[in-house]
Amino acid sequence: MIAPRWALAAGRGLRRAVAAALIGGAVLGHGLHAQPGVVPPPVSDPYGRVISPAEPAYVPQTPAEVDRLPCAERLCNAGALAPFLRRLRNGGNTPIHILQIGDSLTIGDMIPNGWRRPLQLAHGAAGRGVMPAGKPFTGFISWGVTASQSVGWSTSAIYRPGPALPVTSPIGIAGFTQSTSLSGASIAYRADDPGNRFDRVTVCALTGPGAGGLRVSLGDGVLNPLPSGEGALAAPSSAFAAAFGMPAPATPLRDAAGGTLIDLNTTTPAARCVDIDSPALVAGVTITTTSDAPVTLTSIALMRRGPGVILSNLGVVGSQMIHHLQASNLVYAIEMAHYRPDLVVIAFGTNEAFNPRLEAAAFRSSLRATIARIRGALGPDTPILLIAPPDAATRQMAVARIDTGLSHACDRGLMVPAGLAMVRQEQLATATELRLGFWNAGLAMGGPCSSLSWQAQGQMLGDLVHINRAGGDRLGAMLAADLESAAVSPAAGPQR
Repeated sequence: MIAPRWALAAGRGLRRAVAAALIGGAVLGHGLHAQPGVVPPPVSDPYGRVISPAEPAYVPQTPAEVDRLPCAERLCNAGALAPFLRRLRNGGNTPIHILQIGDSLTIGDMIPNGWRRPLQLAHGAAGRGVMPAGKPFTGFISWGVTASQSVGWSTSAIYRPGPALPVTSPIGIAGFTQSTSLSGASIAYRADDPGNRFDRVTVCALTGPGAGGLRVSLGDGVLNPLPSGEGALAAPSSAFAAAFGMPAPATPLRDAAGGTLIDLNTTTPAARCVDIDSPALVAGVTITTTSDAPVTLTSIALMRRGPGVILSNLGVVGSQMIHHLQASNLVYAIEMAHYRPDLVVIAFGTNEAFNPRLEAAAFRSSLRATIARIRGALGPDTPILLIAPPDAATRQMAVARIDTGLSHACDRGLMVPAGLAMVRQEQLATATELRLGFWNAGLAMGGPCSSLSWQAQGQMLGDLVHINRAGGDRLGAMLAADLESAAVSPAAGPQR
């Protein structure tokens, strides 16, 4: 497979964004496309993976032209989110689904959970949402539910630290797959509290000649790996069962009769997403292979079919958008079209900003290709929100890049990487041209060097990059409040 290449161009300057009626008004473009808001489709190999995103000619500019963002608010271009904001304001009988993609700041679920909680408190909870299958890496966090798996599964990812490795199997929106050729291999999820019960499970998996099958059993038994590494299905504890108002079963829940069977054997390679509904809320689900034929799971979703908010967070630690683009176009489109989120959030930029060789044109190219892929799957009017990276600091001169004039000197010999300003400028310029929402997490924190005070207050880790749970709650509450405020503004459209 040919890995994506960044489109390099001369000059390190950034384009100046056009600030015109940022909330609810007309959006001016940069004149780079014949039709404003239309992005050329990315070029793909025969497997549907992006080779190189199509990109218009790059026009370098000087740092003096981009010394500050043209929008001084945390939330800009709120009018571009009008369909989502109307749903947030008016509610309805079906879930409001937000799907966030990004890096470790997304999959770590500190910031996403920080705005998931206030939105669900205000509008109701409709499930945990879309997740990678099982536990794709050590330390995987999934607030609200506990994932577990038996032996026999192997994980693939769009990115792993170390030497670049080819993606050997098609991967979808989660950035991970779990594969096995072992009969009886199982993956399970258990709700951590009554508020996270669900009545719909979605299983997405690869299909193709010779592929195996799955049995999906909904109930309140869960899969718990034994200390020896042997997988076993265990009955819920008495305390857990009591919390859900049900008696604990006398025997462990195994591959019970009545489980839903999914056949993945098809004549041509593709992917399939299947919804399994329960007439009542349940606390657990077990997904078990039915033979030794190969099975690859691409994503799982736990949802409620009634009203409320779902906030799905999908990402890979250390990844950048160029890695996200290695997902299969076919699998990505099938999953996106099935989940059909009301709002897609793109939250990349931190890892790009810490790359000493970051070029604005490269970041812009990847961002445009990601937007084109999302709109290709969901339609050109899909609300998309770009979250600019939080503030961060480094002692590495190569990362700070003070020669660009975009870095900031902080206390204790620390510096803000110039790449953060480069990324935010490109995000806002793209949001303005292509009519996307933009939320500035760095500004919400307090601007350059604010990471030091957040770390001193116990809201950021010592690496001055990663937000902890207290910081995620603080930052997420600001994002949720900004969206709630925008939902009742004229930019959201007329009242129902």
